[in-house]
This record gives sequence, C-alpha cells and structure tokens, in this order.
Amino acid sequence: MEAEVMEKVKQQVPSLRFSGFTGDWRKRALGDGCEILMCKRIFADQTAESGDVPFYKIGTLGGKPDSYISRELFEEYRERYNYPKAGETLITCAGTVGKCVQFDGQDSYYQDSNIVWIDNPEDHAVNDFLFLLLTRIDWSKLNSTTITRIYGNDLRAFELVVAPTLPEQQKIAAFLGAVDRKIQQLKRKQVLLERYKQAVMQQLLDQKLRFPGFTGDYKEYRLAQLLERYSENNKDGEFGINDILSLSSRFGIVDRKELLQDTYDNVNHLNYVKTRMNDFVYAKSISTTAPFGSFKANLCRDGLLSTLYFTFKVKELADPRFLEYYFSDTTRANNYLRKVVLVGDRYITADSDYLLSGTVRIPSLPEQKKITSFLMALDAKVAGVAQAVAAAQQWKKGLLQQMFV
Repeated sequence: MEAEVMEKVKQQVPSLRFSGFTGDWRKRALGDGCEILMCKRIFADQTAESGDVPFYKIGTLGGKPDSYISRELFEEYRERYNYPKAGETLITCAGTVGKCVQFDGQDSYYQDSNIVWIDNPEDHAVNDFLFLLLTRIDWSKLNSTTITRIYGNDLRAFELVVAPTLPEQQKIAAFLGAVDRKIQQLKRKQVLLERYKQAVMQQLLDQKLRFPGFTGDYKEYRLAQLLERYSENNKDGEFGINDILSLSSRFGIVDRKELLQDTYDNVNHLNYVKTRMNDFVYAKSISTTAPFGSFKANLCRDGLLSTLYFTFKVKELADPRFLEYYFSDTTRANNYLRKVVLVGDRYITADSDYLLSGTVRIPSLPEQKKITSFLMALDAKVAGVAQAVAAAQQWKKGLLQQMFV
C-alpha cells in the first residue's frame, strides 16, 4: 500500500481520486492564463464609517467591514476600472498575507495593492478548484523566505499542481463544497443551540420561566449565606506540582499546565492553597470580559490554586453548578462584583467578607438542581455538535491532503 502511494506521488497524481479520471496532474504557473488585478485606489476622504457599499481592507476581508464608499463612486469605478467576477479569488498581499476569499458577487470594493484577485478565464482551472488550491498554500513563506508582502510577480510565477481536466476539477470542487456546507450547517446548529441555552438560562434565572411543580418567588440571600470562606495551605504536601489548577474566565477551573503550557520546576507549591471539587472560587485577575474578577465553581478536580484566589465552601442552601450558571453571565457577574471590589491596574483589591456582602435572588435548592440538570443536558448537546464540527473539519483536512498533489 505504501509503495502504491509513493508511486502515485512520483506520477503526480493524488492518493484519493474519483473514478473515471486518469492522467498526471500538471504544474502550471498562476500567471499562465491568469492575471493579477486590483481595484482603483480609494482615498481616506472618500470613505465613511457607514454608507452604501462596503469597502474592505486587509483586516476586514472575509469579515465585517468598517468603511464604506458612496453608491455613485462605486458605480463609476466598477464601470471604468478593473472589478472582480463572482467566484474569483481575492488575496491579501500585506499584513496577514495570503488570506483567500471567494468573491460572492455582492456589491463591494477592495483596497488597492493590499488586496488583489486572480482574474481567471477558467481555461485551465475552474474558480472553485483554484480557490481550493490557493487556500492550501502557506503564503507566509515564498521561496523559503518569510515575507510580509506578496507582489504581483510572485503570484504570477507561483506554480500550482493542477488536475488535468476541468471536469475533474469541478467534481473535486463540488464534493468539497458539499463537505463545507455540511460543516457550516453543523456550526449553525451549534450557534443556535448556544443561543437557545443562553436565552432559556436567562429566563430561568430571572424567574420568567419555571418548571412544573415549582411556585413562589425566588428568595434573596446575601452571598455569605451561600458561601463560606476557607483557606487551606499545602504545607502537608498533599498535592504536588502537577496538581496546580487555574481559573479561566472562559473555561472555568482547569489544569494550569494544559491551559498555559507552564512548567513549575522552581515553584514552591507548598505555599499554594488547596481547592476541592465543588468549591466556589474567586479570581482577582482582570480580563476583558471579567473587569472585576471571576467567580467559578471548581468542577475540575481537587488540587492547588495560587494565593491570588479566594476559595469558598458552598453551603447547603445552594448548588455549586447552579451558582456556576448564575455567575456565568458576564453582565450579572459584573453587576454584582463591581459593588464589592476595588479595581487596580492589573489586579483587584478584594476583602473576602465584603465580597460576600452582596445579594443574589435564587430559587429553592430542589429547583436549583432541576435548572442545573436541564442546563447540563443542553451543554451536552452543544458539546456533541461541537465534536461533530471538529470531526468534520478533521475529515475535510484528511481529504485535502489526499485529493491534491
């Protein structure tokens, strides 16, 4: 089998090929039959933050535009100067070099020089297939030299290995297009599930949605009625260096070494504090989404935390996972924490007693558990779809490696 694959490589044919197609793939310079074109220059005083036609630059190509030009200017320039055709590939030539986007035919304009497109008459390569070829290239390096700009001559001279017939190219592009659509469907499903979960969670936490059998208003508690501060150092050496955990505002309590790829050869872990499963933890560090610090439940494992963290035992009135969901909403968490902490340049000044002095409105413990069980089931569904997305992307990666030379 290995010898067969090596022979195919020698013959310039892919290891995975649709039946009915034969013959070697051929090297062809991109400039052989194609031209490199760009839009007419647009000056800063011709753009606005809002307007009729989006004007894309290096940083916004393939994303959301932040500049616009007038309809009149667009119509004039599209008529008088070069303009891409639907399906042709746009490429960034500076900054993040080699970002490829297929032009969808929608009215839009592109920054000259920094964004070019392959003007392809499709005599030797169909646009969809050419786009696939171009997206497989590591454009950050040309001729083994790290570059910060791609020039037109570089593009024209660049050699691609191309399927010998247009029908084979079309077959490959159509198949991989179907794979891409499946991946996008899965991603869309994941987004919709996440939005649904967030919407339902907000209604449950705000007492706007109740499960059958639960009545009465949620009760207001000081957080001190739900949490109890404790600090247990590791002087007895119960935990080792590999047991150091960390709090991520995005992922919660996680293994620090896996998250940050840290090593701890010179760390005195005996000075760290212990944390147990289902503890509640407050981190005094600042991030963009957590400007007042972060509350998270320890749903990872027993281990150690830096002394920058406060650890709390959860009392019998509350469920740790419910509190995790309660404070997972950044608006809710920030509204609570901004009243009970003082913010510095990098870290927060917080007193554990004052930290617990604020109030929260929550349901009874049985209703908390019901809500938690429901939200965990939704999380499992989201995770399942996310795994399906990852598997499909990995499958596509394997296909790309086998279906091209």
